[in-house]
Amino acid sequence: MKIDHILFPVDFSVHSRSLNPEVEWLASRFNSRVTLLHVFEVPTSWYGEGEIPLIRSEDILAYAESEKQLLKDYVIEIPENRLQRVSAEGGPAWHIANWTRQHDVDLIVMGTHGYGAFRRLMLGSVAMKVMHDVSCPVWTRAVHSNGADKMAKMNHISNIVCAVEFTDEAVPLLRFTKQLATGLGAEVRLVHTVTDTESKLYKCFDLVKLAGEEISSLQARAGT
Repeated sequence: MKIDHILFPVDFSVHSRSLNPEVEWLASRFNSRVTLLHVFEVPTSWYGEGEIPLIRSEDILAYAESEKQLLKDYVIEIPENRLQRVSAEGGPAWHIANWTRQHDVDLIVMGTHGYGAFRRLMLGSVAMKVMHDVSCPVWTRAVHSNGADKMAKMNHISNIVCAVEFTDEAVPLLRFTKQLATGLGAEVRLVHTVTDTESKLYKCFDLVKLAGEEISSLQARAGT
């Protein structure tokens, strides 16, 4: 399996930096080139509510330059000849998806900033939009809000859990998971959950058995 181009959106937060070891390991393992993409937005409050902005254009340019300098100074252990640093102004999700479409990105690595019980809060709005709008795999990891995650070096990946839903998307997912696991020498566990509601609604069927048969059918289609 080849991962030639990794896109790593960064915002200079602890959440973002905690993913450095994973990007470094992946880039080393697959000899990938990495694009650091930093998207910044000028705070809308700077423009005020009237026709006259609250801040001068020179100050906005200075802010943009300071953001670009932060990107230049971002430390990550990847050889500079395989590292590209790109700044953009606007909506992060749009820029990430647009860069992915235009530059043959094989994998996006990005953190999740939501902390709520609901999925959209756990993933964060940017991560959810990106996963909805791109066709390449997205490597995400939730980072504790207290920033306590240690930036430990990665040595290997030996176990992969693949959550399977019974949709057409499961076939390319199974193929990608097989390729990834083969490349990493990892074992894969396929997981599908039959809910209590489904069991009560269709109590005359053995839904677990039927789910197993459906997974076997998907694997046959995927060649896994």
